[in-house]
Amino acid sequence: MIKNAVFDLGNVMVSFNPRQYAADLDIPEETREDLVHAVVWSKEWSDYDRGLIRNKRELLEKETAAHPELMREIGRFLENWEELLTENRESSALVRKLKAEGYRVFLLSNLSYDGKNYAMRYPFMREFEGTVFSCDEHKNKPEAGLYRVLLDRYDLRAEETVFFDDSPPNVEGANALGIHGILFRNAEEAEKEFRRIAERSRGA
Repeated sequence: MIKNAVFDLGNVMVSFNPRQYAADLDIPEETREDLVHAVVWSKEWSDYDRGLIRNKRELLEKETAAHPELMREIGRFLENWEELLTENRESSALVRKLKAEGYRVFLLSNLSYDGKNYAMRYPFMREFEGTVFSCDEHKNKPEAGLYRVLLDRYDLRAEETVFFDDSPPNVEGANALGIHGILFRNAEEAEKEFRRIAERSRGA
């Protein structure tokens, strides 16, 4: 029987659209794609999420060293990048709904210390019984170790747990451990899939 619902943060609980953010900063169109790849899809950003790079200042130093031709643009992007994280109210409503129905709700996110500190300001964060952030554990999804931290810390059984994430590799990582992974597109579809899995589990 399904007892637990676990939510990712970026593009599930909050928006995360770095291309649009670069456009909002008036970064020239011909530079945006190179900038996004240099910043968000870089090894440095992965280390930032993993907690090996602890703050924006250190990240800026490393990313501009790797891409000196984009120094100015990287600086502008990183200055207030947390503003990317705007609440998805439909997802917040789904968290509250499932919690009211008696499901245990949790958050599992690849996120830096800076991003975590910013995200904790949102009221929906108080709805979660527990949270696991990659920066604290020095592991990133889809590494099995990060999912196991969640399962072990909160005494969850994988087969009783549904996980929502917008990244196919992260969903596959959950499935590999026996968690029911759902590829998140929007809250309405996610709830329908959750109900389907929950109903099937009751008949098992």
